[in-house]
Amino acid sequence: YKEVYIPMTYYSQGFGFYLGRIMGWNAYNMIALARLLNLLAYILLTYLEIRKMPFQKDLMVAIALIPISIFQGASLSADPVIHGFSFLFVASVMALATSKKPINLLRLVLPFLLLWNIVFAKPAYIALVLLFFAIPLRNFPKALQGIIRIGLVVGGSAVAAGVLYGFVSGA
Repeated sequence: YKEVYIPMTYYSQGFGFYLGRIMGWNAYNMIALARLLNLLAYILLTYLEIRKMPFQKDLMVAIALIPISIFQGASLSADPVIHGFSFLFVASVMALATSKKPINLLRLVLPFLLLWNIVFAKPAYIALVLLFFAIPLRNFPKALQGIIRIGLVVGGSAVAAGVLYGFVSGA
């Protein structure tokens, strides 16, 4: 699993290389364009996260603007998109946790899709699944509360087992 990245994390920089090849640019200019588009993807995802975050927006802005985040946001790697997805995932879960109206399954689609992409891009981020514990069960309809409890216990156990396996196996 260590060599597998989902292609979605490379779309922005791949588009930069594609545009550079179409325009006949040299390698340096294509790399600069790819890095710029990666930074724009990071900025867009961070902007969406700040819009969605129900509280502590200034803290999330500070985290997104620390120098290492900006440096990685403009790098040629999967990290800008993964970090943007991670920020957006945190904001989505916090919005669900502070929601006053009941949560239906449709509102869970975005966090699950983001988590799916994050974990398949970097399996070490599996611990983000624990953020679902921040959502109170009373926010879910009565029919889903039992299913959610079972899912949280199984999911939490799977994360704990994965972390323990990583420590034991030295992976």
